[in-house]
Amino acid sequence: RQSKEIQTLAAAEGAEVPIAKERRAGYVWVAEARLPTTVESEEEESKRVKRYTWNPDDMKPLTSTLDKDSRCDVCGVACTEVLYEFRCYRRLKPGEPRPVG
Repeated sequence: RQSKEIQTLAAAEGAEVPIAKERRAGYVWVAEARLPTTVESEEEESKRVKRYTWNPDDMKPLTSTLDKDSRCDVCGVACTEVLYEFRCYRRLKPGEPRPVG
């Protein structure tokens, strides 16, 4: 399943859209991770670097978006439970050099 928005984007941009159904396997997908709970001011929290994980037990649900737009970017269906923030990077083939940075 794929949202109409992603289908349109993939048709316009071609192979450069990682979330397009036929391209997803070429990328490694990670979700925003829960960070250890510490008492911080809002200013300190906003400066904190996000961390990402492969571990489903460490995934951090997006709570603020369910009030606004609860539609999944991947399938386009309204979410009734939990949404997550995902990032991806290109999957390397064996022997392929890692990108700098």
